[in-house]
Amino acid sequence: MERMHAAMREFPGSLGVAGPRGDLSRVLAALERERLLDPGGRGGCWRAEGDRLGALMSALPAQALHGDAHPGNVLVTPAGLVWNDFEYAWHGPVAWDYACMAATGRPGAWAAAVEGRIDPAELAVCRDFRELFVAGWFQLLAHRFPHRAGEASEVLASTLPPTS
Repeated sequence: MERMHAAMREFPGSLGVAGPRGDLSRVLAALERERLLDPGGRGGCWRAEGDRLGALMSALPAQALHGDAHPGNVLVTPAGLVWNDFEYAWHGPVAWDYACMAATGRPGAWAAAVEGRIDPAELAVCRDFRELFVAGWFQLLAHRFPHRAGEASEVLASTLPPTS
């Protein structure tokens, strides 16, 4: 991943992708459209937490990143490992790609791999924002596929506190 980030560091163009903040806004809008979001309850918490974490991420040093760095986006070729599927590339903190890989790869292996390379506080902010987005995505998934409702409820409960 370090070689990919080094190559992307000098990318001069605009990526035209809003990144996780835009993704979360679209998920929340879809939840509202489907009447799956209580604006006075968890919806308000979701927005407040998204705004808080988004502001923290915006304050971190940014560069062009992959945006969806997980093992499924790495190809094994005769020339070595190659990253593909850059459709979610955006300008943001490098910790975002590491948080994605840690959540979808082998977390223990990635924790050891990033130690000393990525600020743990930056990684935590990116991880928490990603978890917030994933919780929303799971709610939409469960709406479309009701047999996933239990899984969606577990993800939501671990991400946002229940409203009173």
